[in-house]
Amino acid sequence: MSDIATRWFVTTRHLDMHTLEGRQPWGTRHARRSEDSTTACGIQLVDWRAFWHLPFGAGTTEACVDCVRVTHGSPRLVEAAGSS
Repeated sequence: MSDIATRWFVTTRHLDMHTLEGRQPWGTRHARRSEDSTTACGIQLVDWRAFWHLPFGAGTTEACVDCVRVTHGSPRLVEAAGSS
């Protein structure tokens, strides 16, 4: 399995059309891997936008809590680690 296939990237249902910064997600950010047909939390990825240039991270308020649990462990542990 390639390195890109094991990494988690941002996926959303919508594309932000009002940004000057290029392709950006709009709405809840979910995690996906390149070969998966579902998000980390189990939602089917039919007609979703993939943002291969954005690695999925827990450090944003837009991140899906269930995707954070799957990719990073407990959200509380992630928040505690980010505050130190």
